[in-house]
Amino acid sequence: MGFFGFLTLLWWATDPDFLTLYSRFFTEIDIVIALAIGLLYKKFPVNVKNLSFYFVILLFTIASFLFGWRIFNLVDFPKANLIVEREISKWLQAHVLPTDRVYLSGSTAFWLNWFAAELSQVRGGIDQAATHPFWAQASFNLREGENPQTALAWLKAFRVKYIVVHDKNSTEYYGDFKNPEKFEGIGTQVFNNGVGDRIYKVEAPVLAQITSKQILELPKPKNGADLVNLSQYVAFLNQGVEAEVDWVSPSKFKVKAAKLNQNEGISLGITYDPAWNSECRMQNASCKIKIRKDPIGNLFLGSSTELQNAEIELKHGPRWDNWVGYVISIVTLVLVWRIEIAEKLSAKLPKFHFGLEEKS
Repeated sequence: MGFFGFLTLLWWATDPDFLTLYSRFFTEIDIVIALAIGLLYKKFPVNVKNLSFYFVILLFTIASFLFGWRIFNLVDFPKANLIVEREISKWLQAHVLPTDRVYLSGSTAFWLNWFAAELSQVRGGIDQAATHPFWAQASFNLREGENPQTALAWLKAFRVKYIVVHDKNSTEYYGDFKNPEKFEGIGTQVFNNGVGDRIYKVEAPVLAQITSKQILELPKPKNGADLVNLSQYVAFLNQGVEAEVDWVSPSKFKVKAAKLNQNEGISLGITYDPAWNSECRMQNASCKIKIRKDPIGNLFLGSSTELQNAEIELKHGPRWDNWVGYVISIVTLVLVWRIEIAEKLSAKLPKFHFGLEEKS
């Protein structure tokens, strides 16, 4: 409890304006308080002698209950009117195809998932959801960098067709973009509400591009500002041929390629992860596809043989660390049953057996 309380206060102290950011720890604090009360009750059973002690615990519990996220319902904190967030989301919903990808930052990224959940945005509604190895560096460059060509290269690498930008006149809460004017020269302005919020359309490669396997031999960008190596990567994408992508679910999609030569592969604007599994079919026969990671951390599909009219299905399944978590959970439940629950039930109901061996 002290640890979570310390994190909460530390997060708030770094920037008191962003109250909602440090409030993310309120749920954890509630859990810790509940566990602490349970342990106290077990260690000090309620009786006449310690009623005053439990009265203090009760007051502490009530105070903790009010201190958590529920404080937002008791205190009149400033609340966003969501006018900009709703306006941006509705425009994107009306003009952007579900297969196109949007880059947003700040509160519009959070609320797009509510107002237009069918649209695709880079990394989802919050930075902590991103698993791409270059996400932090690329996003820093897009938000705070000064070079428009580097920003354009990252947008193309992430296959972004639309980018939502807010300047200092916008009422958007966070104001992440430090040099919003750099986007004027790299994209076509397709939306401007006149109060600091704009949307640019970028000529970026599609989500799946058939390109040369030589892209795998390119050097990895040294950092988010490495325009030389990043430009080489984007050049391969620009020379590629589009492949069809069909999203079945957030963790499953299909890629269709009319023809894939031995020296070619499919570059996808999707983060590589060991949990991706593939199944390839070609003219009612199975085929082999190898999943690899390209220089910036995206998925790359390749085959050692030529493929014709191939349909590749990729599905994201549990990784080994997920299975470790499942096993630990099962073992914990078994131990809790045998040590805590079964022994107590056996003592109260001696005629029944609860998985415990009879003691001689």
